Amino acid sequence: FPVTIDLNGLLRIILNSQMTRQKIFEQINEHRKFQDEKFGAENKANTPYRWLTIATEELGEVAKAILDGEPKENLKKELIQLAAVCVQWLEKME
Repeated sequence: FPVTIDLNGLLRIILNSQMTRQKIFEQINEHRKFQDEKFGAENKANTPYRWLTIATEELGEVAKAILDGEPKENLKKELIQLAAVCVQWLEKME
């Protein structure tokens, strides 16, 4: 089933914290590099359902940060990780 993630909404949350779009994309790119170093070719074989599972887990961490009242910096970190997973998913689509 199709799943939509509102990256613009996530970016708006981050942007409201005085981060520039360029800085946000730089952080997403840095996390993408980290993902490649950590997981390498392992992520090439992921199915759409596996990507959905990974993205949902990351979204759960965003929700937990909000519900636990974690500092804004922790929420930003979780949002960057979620966005990086979504970017990687898009990159791996054939």
